[in-house]
Amino acid sequence: MEKRGRGRKEEPKKEKGVTDDTRLNERKQAVSDITNTFPKLFDHVKAEQQSIKAEKIQDQHYDRVKEVYNNLSNKFPKVEVTARVKTTYSMLEKTARKSDEYPDVSDVADVSALRTMCKDLKEIGTMSSYIRDNFDGLF
Repeated sequence: MEKRGRGRKEEPKKEKGVTDDTRLNERKQAVSDITNTFPKLFDHVKAEQQSIKAEKIQDQHYDRVKEVYNNLSNKFPKVEVTARVKTTYSMLEKTARKSDEYPDVSDVADVSALRTMCKDLKEIGTMSSYIRDNFDGLF
């Protein structure tokens, strides 16, 4: 699965309670960047709280996105499938840019996404039907 955004790398699964230095570093960088970019909207405490909340939301999305990505990639090998879960910074930045619409990171609706690139209309119909029939909540 493709990981995009501010230095996001594929992260190995950790046991619960084990500190993940990569995630901690990403959070520190996101907090620093967002408080510097939007100082009137985010102080350090609010940015830290929102980034922790964003990580919990990401965790809820990541396994499901990976499952659907792997399923679609295996079922339709000729179709290009990409997927992403928004980074912590991206979620914070969206709440800053659109604070009326997204006052909290939990209000961000497009936390994860899958994209399929089909070569013809028949493939699109087959793919759409398969997704509709096999994955609740994706359409």
